[in-house]
Amino acid sequence: MQIFNLQNLNKWQEVPKIIYKPLSVTDSSIYFEKIVLGLEDSWSEGIWEYDKFSHVMNRLDKGHHAENVQLYDFDTPINYISSNVEGSLDKLYFTTITEVEDDDFIEFFEIDLESRIQRNILSFTFDKDAFLYKKMEILAPGYILFWLSYDLELADSDFFDSIYLLDVKEKKYYEILDDAFNINSGTRILTGETFKEQYLFIEEYYLSEEEQLEVLTSEEVELAFDLPGDLEPAQVHVNAIKGIKLSDFIDQVKNGEKYIDFDIIDELDQEGIIRLIGHSDKAVYYRKEYYEFILSQKNDFMSRRKIGRSEIYRVDMNTLEKSYLKDVDRGSTIIVNNDSIFEVIEFNDRSELLDLETHETRFTFKKTPFRDWKYEIVDFKNNEFLIVSMSSPTEEIGRAYHIVDVSTRETVITGSDILTVDNYIFVI
Repeated sequence: MQIFNLQNLNKWQEVPKIIYKPLSVTDSSIYFEKIVLGLEDSWSEGIWEYDKFSHVMNRLDKGHHAENVQLYDFDTPINYISSNVEGSLDKLYFTTITEVEDDDFIEFFEIDLESRIQRNILSFTFDKDAFLYKKMEILAPGYILFWLSYDLELADSDFFDSIYLLDVKEKKYYEILDDAFNINSGTRILTGETFKEQYLFIEEYYLSEEEQLEVLTSEEVELAFDLPGDLEPAQVHVNAIKGIKLSDFIDQVKNGEKYIDFDIIDELDQEGIIRLIGHSDKAVYYRKEYYEFILSQKNDFMSRRKIGRSEIYRVDMNTLEKSYLKDVDRGSTIIVNNDSIFEVIEFNDRSELLDLETHETRFTFKKTPFRDWKYEIVDFKNNEFLIVSMSSPTEEIGRAYHIVDVSTRETVITGSDILTVDNYIFVI
């Protein structure tokens, strides 16, 4: 795993401020979206390539949008695909949007990183008074999801979005007709290296824990809008981990299926929440928590002892079988590494990483007293680096992140924020 200091790129900036959003990393280059933050507005200056050997940056995307930044909105995917996935490092994608009379004109582009050829995937217009483009996401190499909101006044909500699947090779897009999928707030995890092996895990939930609990327990609170299609109000209380073969998902979307046939791995209705934690090379992990008001109504010992606790589960990527690992205190920090899952155990003078599968302490971090600063281990990367958060009791000083080499137990670098893309740690 390698560390790249983005502070070096930002060192001499004044106003406007420039931030670099990492998009992809290859053996020789790092690709960024360059975003300019002005005093009153922000805009993108496209995709840039940083040569790791010459340390030179050059703009990669080309076209009318690059010469007329003020006329176009520019967007790149919100997520990253692991380099282990076949084809993940071959292409970059972006979209541009500009006004044409009373419509918005959107174009999707692909850049082949080997040939340096940029090509238009497809383009279309839509009524700018009826729809708003929101974002794009890489579902898998060659497949993109993009969102259009059809209620401009409530565009900040996910409940009024249409989601489309773009097949890059076909140069066609398909509307996803499954209303539950479209309003789902959960994340997606793609596993498997080749298309035939790939499986899509879905975290299903519709309200935050606080919102769901308030709707369930308060007679004065109810949903302020109707759900789309034929979804019942109870749908917003579903919490689940689901999965489907990627090829089956794509086929069902293209066939116009209204209900995508997911395998339900685990599910809760109105009794609590289920959330994904992350995934290793072999398994997906999630936590399940029951609401205290539900548990307090039960008289059996096992239910009562779950108050204030989270159940941690493991799902085997190959068999899809789930297994219970351990109960932990609610709010405990859980970290998923390449091959393991850890609970961070905090003591006054140290933090320990407890492997939840072997029940062994894998690493101990000694805390160095420094004023009243609070130490927290927030991540463990590739069995090589700990990422430790140090927060000040005063908001003026804020928070800093330390990257600690576990072999030497020394801090390698410190920054105000950390971002990980594949096998790179970016320090901001």
